[in-house]
Amino acid sequence: MFRAFSRLGALALVVLFSFSLVPTAPAFAVPSVASPVVPAALVRQDNSKEIIAVFDAINAYRKANGVPAVRYNAKVSRMSQEWVAAMASRQAIEHNPGFLNDSRAVGWNAAGEVIAVRWDRKAAALVDWWKSSPSHKAVLLDKRMTVVGLGISFTNATNNYSMAGLANFFGFTKAPAETYATPKDYFGLAGTAKDPITVKYSSAGGLKALGAATGKQVTGLAAGGRVQEYEKATISWSPAAGAAITGGAIRALWRFNWAQDGYLGYPVSDEAAGRGGSLQVYERGRLAWTLEGGAVNLSGAIGPAWASSGGPSSALRYPIQNERSVPGGAVQNFQGGQFFWSPSTGAHFVFGGIKGTWEQMGGSQGYLGFPLTNEQYGFRSGGAVQEFMRGAVTWSPSTNTHVVIGGIFGTWKANGGAAGRLGFPVTGEYPVKGGAAQRFEAGTITWTSAGPKVVSS
Repeated sequence: MFRAFSRLGALALVVLFSFSLVPTAPAFAVPSVASPVVPAALVRQDNSKEIIAVFDAINAYRKANGVPAVRYNAKVSRMSQEWVAAMASRQAIEHNPGFLNDSRAVGWNAAGEVIAVRWDRKAAALVDWWKSSPSHKAVLLDKRMTVVGLGISFTNATNNYSMAGLANFFGFTKAPAETYATPKDYFGLAGTAKDPITVKYSSAGGLKALGAATGKQVTGLAAGGRVQEYEKATISWSPAAGAAITGGAIRALWRFNWAQDGYLGYPVSDEAAGRGGSLQVYERGRLAWTLEGGAVNLSGAIGPAWASSGGPSSALRYPIQNERSVPGGAVQNFQGGQFFWSPSTGAHFVFGGIKGTWEQMGGSQGYLGFPLTNEQYGFRSGGAVQEFMRGAVTWSPSTNTHVVIGGIFGTWKANGGAAGRLGFPVTGEYPVKGGAAQRFEAGTITWTSAGPKVVSS
């Protein structure tokens, strides 16, 4: 890897790196190692002008040296932008070790990457520095390269670089999908009838429903996305997530969590209102709103578990608080109950009479511990059973609520539990000579030092 330092005036220190490779095209592709990060120094800003300036400067230099122009590839550029944004967030200067095998650039016969940073924001000057270095110049003027992906990110750093640029060059026998003559053609879709944000705005009711635009559409964002702010909502779009509308308190919470640059990513659905609240699904999480709780996060394991249990249509309905830590795990409050999570049990809900009995025994910090299952139904006499780390709580219309623990629980479960021959418990555990016993609908289990004994009634 080549590394050079140069200085032009007091504010133009630039660090240059280049990498070029022409091996046999890989037989397989893996995702890029660049992963979403929570920005520390990254400034979210439209970079389309800088992308165009760098692209034009590269092709002007190639033309001056008798080399065919490269074309702009939006798919490769998403890879480039992801890496340069991650790099800028960390204030690092490093190559993407996974760009050669990224699934967004498959089938190439030549590949190269150059990066540079600046203390000012003169994008075209990035190319001047690349031109001044023999190793970077070789990548820029490689005749085998046919497309380029570009990424530009800005930072708010006062003692480090304020702009980072990256160019990924690839040679293809046939132009891959999402190849444009110039980035102007790609960015030019914004604000036109073909633009997915414009289409979404019109279909949602336009000016009457969302109000007027409050600024220009911002392009060149994370994962190749775009965002347009309106008076009453935000419309975002990315190739993976599509176009979605975000408004109200959920929009404010999404912005607070770094919007598309944060852990949530882009919304993959519009906000959906239901009885008692609303919900919006994102690439890596969910945000919900209720009158009593406002806007809250649904992240980690609890969010998917809630969704798979029925989400807003379940007995728990909408979340009213963010997830919070408890010893050994986490809990989140919902309108109709709670979800608990621990590393060994996963995420499960508790509500109703079973929840009340469990809480009387100390809840997750009591003898029973965290729930191992959700409530289980489908028994011949109706009712429900929920298992916990060290026992179960049961309820049925004819037996009320009872707890089964210890050796009696193990024996009852081995005999089919509530669905087996013994049915539901009709008493709690009570002492007998040398041990304990518990009566069930169709028998009694006695446990002593001699072991368990089951007597049918």
